Amino acid sequence: MLAEMPPEAELGLMAYGHREKGSCEDIELVVPPAPGTAQAITDAANAMKFLGKTPLTESVRRAAAELKSTEAKATVILITDGIETCEADPCALGAELEASGVDFTAHVVGFGLTEDEGKAVACLAENTGGKYIQAKNAGSLVDALKTTVVVAEPEPAPAPEPEPAPAPAALAENVDPAAYLVAGGAELDDRIIADVVFTFTPLGADGQPAGEDTTIYGRSKGSLAPGRYRMETVLHKARVAQEVEIGPASELSTPVAVLDAGILNLTLRAAPGADPDPDAFWELRGADDLYESGYTKTYRVFPSGEHALRAVLGAA
Repeated sequence: MLAEMPPEAELGLMAYGHREKGSCEDIELVVPPAPGTAQAITDAANAMKFLGKTPLTESVRRAAAELKSTEAKATVILITDGIETCEADPCALGAELEASGVDFTAHVVGFGLTEDEGKAVACLAENTGGKYIQAKNAGSLVDALKTTVVVAEPEPAPAPEPEPAPAPAALAENVDPAAYLVAGGAELDDRIIADVVFTFTPLGADGQPAGEDTTIYGRSKGSLAPGRYRMETVLHKARVAQEVEIGPASELSTPVAVLDAGILNLTLRAAPGADPDPDAFWELRGADDLYESGYTKTYRVFPSGEHALRAVLGAA
């Protein structure tokens, strides 16, 4: 398998339990990772005798350190014919390396392991997004290595950054308020629409007034900075206050006020069919000290509810 590797592939070899019996510290970086090391790895492996314990967890940790796995993409292939024998946890190491590495992967090739033994080391691969492969003989070992050895291809040139979309143009007037007497009712007619007054007061984070008022009349539009406002809508004797959100200057905000009101459409005549009498007087009283008065006729908006209407013409 090594003979088929491209010379630019950076490969290294770390061995354990190959010099001393019974030592968990018998770990050696035999061939440091570098390009063109395939023959050196082959020669070193052919000369090894394996005598000692299986400190595979610490060996993988040191291999990851040699590859600077916290800084760059790194892959370790662990080939073992036994389970951990040095009181370490390969599963925990896998999770640790996966969390600390930029792009760390460990593959595990279990050579001649039983199913239960394989499970004890497979988690090292699984916890780093790698593969666990069982190999029963030399042929399957070669297949396993070919499956796990991945030569990093050159990073593709980054695609050019798309040109940022131009920011939406700000509107000269970004607020168009509307008022209705009742929810779902008709638009206000021309006789009263011009009398509507919308007053916007900016609110701070605490919900209290935090700036100067802006007033918009009737069908006119206005300009407001984005944010939260108290909108008070007044039409004759009806008024309502509410909080509204005004969006960015590039979008038209259309806050709506519902006055819960009706129209007093009143004409005073001396007799049925007579012309409106200029001397006839009327006054309207309602809750909360509501009072309005006038002569002859009116077309005015009042809050909905019961009111007292009094009309006077001479002694009538």
